[in-house]
Amino acid sequence: MNHHLCLIALGSNCEASLNLDKARQQLQCHFPFIVWNRELETPPFQMQSNRSLFLNQVGYFCTDYSPDDLYALFKAIEIAVGREKKDKALEIIKIDIDLLIYDTEIVRPNDLNYAHISKSIKELNYKKVAEEILHTPMPPI
Repeated sequence: MNHHLCLIALGSNCEASLNLDKARQQLQCHFPFIVWNRELETPPFQMQSNRSLFLNQVGYFCTDYSPDDLYALFKAIEIAVGREKKDKALEIIKIDIDLLIYDTEIVRPNDLNYAHISKSIKELNYKKVAEEILHTPMPPI
């Protein structure tokens, strides 16, 4: 069994505190040792009409899941929390779960440039944690 280190991000702009809590509970069932940074509130980005603030959170965990397994799980959790395709046109994001880094592979490099994500990575001391767990240098993050 190979264990992989994963960094994920959660975000919501609709009943955000409740929806992040629902997502965290489901994620905790699969990854009981997940480590979370504090929640950060951010203004909407690339939203034309919905000006609701976002609540975001970053966390990391180890798993034997493949990236494809993680994407399927995250999609199932998003649906369970209430995410619907019709909401996208209304700029309603009930929950969004993204895989940012898988081991040393930066999966969503643009997301790492968002201030709240880079701040969370620093607060979690993620680079040092990742290098200790993976026993290999991390690319710049």
